[in-house]
Amino acid sequence: MYKLEGKIINVTEVQHFGDNGFCKRVVTVQTEQQYDNTIPVEFVKNDAENFNGSVGDSITINFSLAGREHNDKYFVNLRCGTYSIEGAPVAEEAPVEEDDLPF
Repeated sequence: MYKLEGKIINVTEVQHFGDNGFCKRVVTVQTEQQYDNTIPVEFVKNDAENFNGSVGDSITINFSLAGREHNDKYFVNLRCGTYSIEGAPVAEEAPVEEDDLPF
């Protein structure tokens, strides 16, 4: 996993592909370094549907690289693993039930 921090400058609408329920949304982030970079990151499936950020929010994204070949051309995508938005409330995790089984 790689890490990216910056400000959201664009959020696309959710795009649905085929009948299998696959969907994605692209969030474009501008880094705040000496030389700013504008980097699009894909959010897929539930992350695409449930994304709650908006333009201007500070965001930290942990992402992976996904590559593929099509017609002798190569493409690389940055795919979101986890993310956090500065100032956004953190969702509470469901309590873990412990069992008394000996194994």
